[in-house]
Amino acid sequence: MTDSYSTQDDTPPLLRPFARLGDIVLYLLTDLGRMGIFLFSALIGAFRQPFRFGELVKQL
Repeated sequence: MTDSYSTQDDTPPLLRPFARLGDIVLYLLTDLGRMGIFLFSALIGAFRQPFRFGELVKQL
């Protein structure tokens, strides 16, 4: 995990495992959110009418 939400330098040593757990949870939530947005856009695209070039020319 490259992104670290909490700063490890100012966290007391006793709380560092909890900070690490929080980092993991935030990373997973962010990743799940991205996958959810992708799934939603894919489902919308599956039910949208296909693009028709003739309709575009007719509108012009």
